[in-house]
Amino acid sequence: MKLRNPWTKLPRKPPFILPSDHAAIAAFNKHAPRKFKIVEHLLPVSYLGKPDAPILLLNLNPGYNPEDEYRQTSKRFVEVSKRVLMHDEKKSPFYFLDARIEGADDDIGPGTRW
Repeated sequence: MKLRNPWTKLPRKPPFILPSDHAAIAAFNKHAPRKFKIVEHLLPVSYLGKPDAPILLLNLNPGYNPEDEYRQTSKRFVEVSKRVLMHDEKKSPFYFLDARIEGADDDIGPGTRW
């Protein structure tokens, strides 16, 4: 059975929260300490790699760093992120290490530190 891609329902502008998750996230964020709140203004990074891979590794790696404000908002990063979420990025599904979004020193991508 092929699952439907839930990210096709993601809003085109912030808050980037799926409608089906909005109430639960709003309730969580209302009472969560600031460092644990779910960030709503950046695109979600829900997975890396091919969505149809035969093996999936589940990692506990959520997080936010103030550097995400510029690392994950460059035009190239946003464009590739959206294509990955829609399963339209065939060339580089592991996009955090893709040279196309790492760019120049003034446009550093999030994979730079990896």
